[in-house]
Amino acid sequence: ALSLTGKGGQVIVTGMGNFASMDAQMNLFELTLLQKRVQGAIFGGASPRTQIPNLLNEYRAGKLNLGDLTTQTYRLDQINEAYDDMLEGRNIRGMVVYTDDDY
Repeated sequence: ALSLTGKGGQVIVTGMGNFASMDAQMNLFELTLLQKRVQGAIFGGASPRTQIPNLLNEYRAGKLNLGDLTTQTYRLDQINEAYDDMLEGRNIRGMVVYTDDDY
């Protein structure tokens, strides 16, 4: 990823590998002379404590359309079908919708 990054660019590492094998090799010449940066991030660098309330407020105000992000909804009694659909790639973002009877 570093070699594909332009001068002054930044590589954000978002995945964590096996704790036992965390070594990475990089070209320090390229890193220094081309002023590139490598940075780790968790949760996109956002604080869930502030970001989740902000997203909820945007959703309530109609500024955040979550409906388009959901490809299929399921009732709780369809949980096995939902899981099978996920494993078979039949939905991108499935959501289980709970009713009062489910509690």
